[in-house]
Amino acid sequence: MVSNNVNKIYIITHNDLDGMGGAASILRILNKKLNDSVIIFAEPYNVEKAIEGIIDSINKGDYLFLVDIGSNKNNINNVYNYFKIINKKGVEIYWFDHHVWDEKDIQLIKSTGTNVIVDTSTCGTGVAIKYASKIFGKDIDNFSVKLEKAICASDIWKWDDELGGKLFRAAYANGNFNGLEWKFRVIEKFINGVIWDEEMEEHLKQYIKKELEGYDKILSTLKTYGNTCKVSGVFKDTDIPSDSIVGAMILSRSNSDIAVIIKKKGFNLVSLSLRSRDRANVQIIAKNLGGGGHPKASGASLTIPLYVTLISVFDKSFLIKYVIKNIYSIALNNNSCLLNEKS
Repeated sequence: MVSNNVNKIYIITHNDLDGMGGAASILRILNKKLNDSVIIFAEPYNVEKAIEGIIDSINKGDYLFLVDIGSNKNNINNVYNYFKIINKKGVEIYWFDHHVWDEKDIQLIKSTGTNVIVDTSTCGTGVAIKYASKIFGKDIDNFSVKLEKAICASDIWKWDDELGGKLFRAAYANGNFNGLEWKFRVIEKFINGVIWDEEMEEHLKQYIKKELEGYDKILSTLKTYGNTCKVSGVFKDTDIPSDSIVGAMILSRSNSDIAVIIKKKGFNLVSLSLRSRDRANVQIIAKNLGGGGHPKASGASLTIPLYVTLISVFDKSFLIKYVIKNIYSIALNNNSCLLNEKS
């Protein structure tokens, strides 16, 4: 049980609906309000920065939760070192995740005294609900069951709940101040047992309007490479539509095995959102590039040669073709397509 001596609940969670649902679920289970917590949104590739930001503030009696964030080979050792420091302060650390981990990474983090729970059978919200309830001796209520089903429907591409698509769109917010404010507002709704209301409905309408405006621009950049293992990619420079929705449209329109959504991240760096059908495992591709995720939805970054960077200023199709050929090659070399082509 959580004692009255707990000063603060720190939650580092993924920057999406699943992360929001997981954070809210933990606070509901602990019977805590938003003001009782510090919530930081992060990605696997920068989670050590989020930990670094709280390491001087977190104290004995506090709890630290990481939710819906997978391990990352580029920073796992830094995370390990930070956790050793935090554990010595008398802070309990829990890591709830549903991404694919290497067993050695699980054991490394566990060796710091951290409670690591990885369950790939559900979404991050589901892991938080299932295991936090068990750890802290709470029953799982009907709202939590409903929330898990709706969020998992979109996050792990089950689409088996009518609220899933609506909630996925309505909860979406970009990274600016207003977007962050909306994320906290949605979390607060979930904490209070509200999964849908008029404000969410209005946000959904605004999202759909922007979504429709963005489709033509993004899909006009669509390029495809390969035959048996077919890879298609687009360039995306808008927040809306979301990567998951764009990925689904690419796979459907091009009948591809792998969809790649390319976004500019730096001068010669792009971020890649990878989506797939049943015949391809994009988690293997993402891991090869230092990223991670799920078999059907993963993310990573890719450094682009100078000549490609310069040409792509005037011709985005050149960049797209370069990226999808690289993804195609990685897919074949790492057996991430179940029916591979002969090279």
